[in-house]
Amino acid sequence: MNNKIKTKEELKKIINGEKKIGKKIVITNGAFDILHPAHLRVLEKAKSLGDVLIVLLNSDISIKRLKGKRRPINPQKQRAEALSCLPWIDYLIIFDEDKPLNLIEFLGPHLLVKGGAFLPERLKEEDKLMRELGGQLITFPLEHGYSTTEIIQRVLDLHKKEKRHLIRKIRKKIRGIGKKIGFMDDFNWSEYSDKEYSKQISELEKEYTFILPEGKYSIIDGKIILDPSLLPLHENHKVLYETIYALKPRSILEVGCGCGDHLANIKKILPEVELNGLDLLQRQLEFLFQRHPELKNQAHLSIKDITISSLERVKVDLVFTQAVLMHIQRHKHYLSALKNIFNNSKRFVVLMENWTRHNFIEDIKKISKMPDFAWENVYFYTNNTGQKKALILSLTPLAEFYELKNNKELLKYYD
Repeated sequence: MNNKIKTKEELKKIINGEKKIGKKIVITNGAFDILHPAHLRVLEKAKSLGDVLIVLLNSDISIKRLKGKRRPINPQKQRAEALSCLPWIDYLIIFDEDKPLNLIEFLGPHLLVKGGAFLPERLKEEDKLMRELGGQLITFPLEHGYSTTEIIQRVLDLHKKEKRHLIRKIRKKIRGIGKKIGFMDDFNWSEYSDKEYSKQISELEKEYTFILPEGKYSIIDGKIILDPSLLPLHENHKVLYETIYALKPRSILEVGCGCGDHLANIKKILPEVELNGLDLLQRQLEFLFQRHPELKNQAHLSIKDITISSLERVKVDLVFTQAVLMHIQRHKHYLSALKNIFNNSKRFVVLMENWTRHNFIEDIKKISKMPDFAWENVYFYTNNTGQKKALILSLTPLAEFYELKNNKELLKYYD
């Protein structure tokens, strides 16, 4: 097919010969970087208008000037070879100029055909030239949905999407390995999305009551009883609230206050309690205030990293966590967080966690021997009713809870 590719002198000789026998010469030009259906239809229509169709093909140098350094996608040799295979094309020639006006004038066709990408106002020079040659400029309307630039962009977008997916997959794999050997947490906290968190809560709210509704609950013998029309409280939350209610602290601090439900609910069952909360991300607190605007006036909330050893202390009666420490799998960070929890409490610590993720009791005994540990003594307890158990730590002995001696006893209450 490469015998279709000619020099301008060869083409001039061919055209003169064809004209002598009454053949009509049609020329079209373009980059034809990635052939698509609109290209093919223009070429087919162009051929139908005459006897000989000649394609003037932009060279690589020409395309780089017109479309940028990253174009063409296919080099001129490959583009010319692809076009040579099309039955409607009789001859081709490659040109270096931005517009092949001099070449068109030299060849002298009867018709110049342009596809829809070329608007009439951009073809004034071509129209004038064809009139001077006694020929005609013909344009075909733009076919929407076909564009080399759009095709390239779709490929790039797909590549970016696949690249992002691959990166996420690699990160997930690395994080899984990291969690197993204890140098990465369950989440990349800086990327943890409030939208993701909100979605998780929305799913759980289909099964559980998350916010105690006014007038639809009561406390009888220390137990929270919901109106029968409501979904049940999540058992972890119920145990947590009832434990804190039994301890009657005057002030509390929630580490990882999340959406604010726990602080808001505890304020309802203990109206006189002073609320404090901390979280790692500003957007998490913004989500909290959207969900519980009343906490702006009821709670002292701050952005702090509980794993930092130099954390400023907020002394309260009781510090609690709900599903926080279990996600901190970097062991030194977890121990630092655990020590900070105790150093911020004057009397009690209540933990509601997955007891299989850490050796909690042994780790607390370990940090209690450190010189900067704030408590003189630590007494270990759990609540003695219900299926779910909280780990209750106290500075002084407590009579109303079941005493724990080691982590094995705590694991008995995990299902």
